[in-house]
Amino acid sequence: MLGRFARVVALLLFPLSVAGCGPGEGDVTGTVTYKGKKLGSGSVVFHGPNVTKTTSISADGTYTLKKVPAGSYKITVETFAADAPGKGGKTGERSTMIIDGAPAPEPGEYVPIPPKFKTPDSSGLTYEVTKGSQQKDIPLTD
Repeated sequence: MLGRFARVVALLLFPLSVAGCGPGEGDVTGTVTYKGKKLGSGSVVFHGPNVTKTTSISADGTYTLKKVPAGSYKITVETFAADAPGKGGKTGERSTMIIDGAPAPEPGEYVPIPPKFKTPDSSGLTYEVTKGSQQKDIPLTD
């Protein structure tokens, strides 16, 4: 009788024990470079099957994406000239670009990149996000 009771309890508790063992979310940070030079502005986008996560590239070339669901992503990168409309101007006004509800950071040096990095199908950039903190540097080359 005790054996049967133990099996019933185990069957009832099993779903609770694996509930926290799902794929989870990851925080991804890294540096974006083109031919070894850090991008000073722009955006990084992770395109997944059910979610798209976007963040700004800081003046030092770094980016951070928080709470990215674990899974496979295609990555796109775009960079902006300081005088591009809505991206800040030659007179130094603050950028009006909003990404994930926050204004884009003050831009650093503009580094032009080939247009192929703007679309998921041509960028050639991919990443497998896992649970927890991780680093994914994005070195762009022709």
